[in-house]
Amino acid sequence: MPNGCKQRKFSTTAFIIVAVICAVTALVDASALVLAASEIRAAQAVYAVYGVAVAFTITAYFCLVYFRRELRAAVTDAIFSTRLVAKLRQYDVFERALNDYGWRTSLTAIAVLAWNIVYVSYLIWMAVAYKSPWYAALAGFYTWLVLIRGSVIAAEKYVAHANFLLPQLIKLINIKSSSPSCAL
Repeated sequence: MPNGCKQRKFSTTAFIIVAVICAVTALVDASALVLAASEIRAAQAVYAVYGVAVAFTITAYFCLVYFRRELRAAVTDAIFSTRLVAKLRQYDVFERALNDYGWRTSLTAIAVLAWNIVYVSYLIWMAVAYKSPWYAALAGFYTWLVLIRGSVIAAEKYVAHANFLLPQLIKLINIKSSSPSCAL
């Protein structure tokens, strides 16, 4: 590290302060949403709660942005130093998920696709059970999203397979094109 540059040290106290601010922010935001949904919207207290909610949300956002590197390092060290992760690293699947970005991305995309299919099934059930056009519209929208996500996953698998075969096909085409041909 060059002389004159100071590295910020993330202390436990700062971590606790950020965690408390985020927790209080969540509680104040939840109470603001409850007040917004209730019948006492015209009361003066609602505006004060909204103001506090906005202030806490902005404070939490800037704390998280300011300490993002330190928070990431602290959380990553805390997670990867546990005995559970040490035991899971013994398995090839977990080790590959940690080290191979492409495989990890595919794995999470497939997991999210499975969850989206479950959610679409729930929305279809709600639309049929309650004869609700709202749930039917949501089911249609999420069905399109599932189809798009599924096609992206399938296309990625196809492109990955094609990229594996493409150099072999090009070599085969070059061999055939370099062989003498009969001109008519």
